Amino acid sequence: AFFPFPRTLLDIARMPLEYASAGVARPFPLVLDLTITNRCNLRCDFCYNQDNHTSQGEELSAAELQGLFDEAAPWRAGLFLSGGEPLLRVDLEGIVRDGKARRLPVGLVTSGAPGGSRARDERIAGLVDAGLDVAVVSIHGSEEVHDRVVGKAGAFASSLRSLEALS
Repeated sequence: AFFPFPRTLLDIARMPLEYASAGVARPFPLVLDLTITNRCNLRCDFCYNQDNHTSQGEELSAAELQGLFDEAAPWRAGLFLSGGEPLLRVDLEGIVRDGKARRLPVGLVTSGAPGGSRARDERIAGLVDAGLDVAVVSIHGSEEVHDRVVGKAGAFASSLRSLEALS
């Protein structure tokens, strides 16, 4: 589970009590979905991110993300890192570590497709070692359908290999 069970129970109990006493529920989100890059190696037909050629210099820096994590820490907000393709961030393991250092749950939404198999497996091992709690790997149908809609032959097989490495 993304959030530990005791925390889930506490949130279930706390929210109505906060609302009843203060007239408002918790003022900070439970989960932050952070687009940490717009860069992507795929060209999905359905994606909102059609202009996925953003340069690395236009992304939030690790220091800026740490500032967001510092703001989220007192609220114990969960972090979901997405994009574009977050695996294209060379500092992704450090970003995960920064979130975990603040005792926040950290999840990842990825196609799992970038890089060769050895590089991908090493990357996933690094993310797990950094404390990644949850990974969501996008699969868009059968192999034929998936590769067609993401615009890259072999993407389905690569995504499956990422799932295997994560398991």
